Amino acid sequence: MQALLRVHGSRSARVPHVRLHTTMTGPMAKAAASLEAASDAAEQEELTRRLAAMHSELQLLQDRRAELQALLDQAGTAAEAVQDEEDRAKEEIASCASDLLEILTSSGEELDSEDQESLRVVAEALLAEPALRADLPLPMLLLRMPLALLPPDEAGAEPAYRLAPEELAALLANQVQVPLWLCERLLASAQGRMLGPPEALAAAAQRPELLPRLLASGRVAVAAGSLDEEHLVVLAESSPEARQAVLAEPRCLMGLSDGALRQLTVSAA
Repeated sequence: MQALLRVHGSRSARVPHVRLHTTMTGPMAKAAASLEAASDAAEQEELTRRLAAMHSELQLLQDRRAELQALLDQAGTAAEAVQDEEDRAKEEIASCASDLLEILTSSGEELDSEDQESLRVVAEALLAEPALRADLPLPMLLLRMPLALLPPDEAGAEPAYRLAPEELAALLANQVQVPLWLCERLLASAQGRMLGPPEALAAAAQRPELLPRLLASGRVAVAAGSLDEEHLVVLAESSPEARQAVLAEPRCLMGLSDGALRQLTVSAA
């Protein structure tokens, strides 16, 4: 009997324990499952949000790239248009230069002031660009249009074109194509402003008969800062003709010291 009671008691003790364990683990499992499901849902929601943000940023980048490409395309088209316009302008300028030279060379007759004035605007436009001017026969152009292209210099007035100092010196020294009267006109025009001591010295050394005209123009003078004694000695020693020109010019004689004058006189003898 006691054995039966012990067996029964032990069974009775185990049954409530089993039931208690069953009632505790059921809700906890559900709670754990719920928490896990909630965590998964939150992670999924965060992932979805981040993916949406990434897609949005990607779309913005793609849109910006498209805008930049459109701008580049427009810039390329604009650059091509500008280049085409420049090419057309060059062709038109070349055509104008060709027409002008044809007019100037078609007849040997002198152009009167009216004829020269009608061609002045085109000629000045061509002369104003150094690159274009380099391709023009300057001596012929100035020789045919002296009234229009080499008017007397006026104080404060800016010329429509400006020769470089070396261009002016080359023209003055050109004995074959530039007569002395054209040299005088060059010096008296606004282009004469470009003449300095180096250019005057170079021109006079190649063309000694220019010396009195250079001094008479007032563009250079026998003085410090212009043609000083050293310049005159260098010029006189460049050739017998130049020495004679220096010694024949009273203004040069006044600018030479006794020693320099003796040196040049002895050399001349």
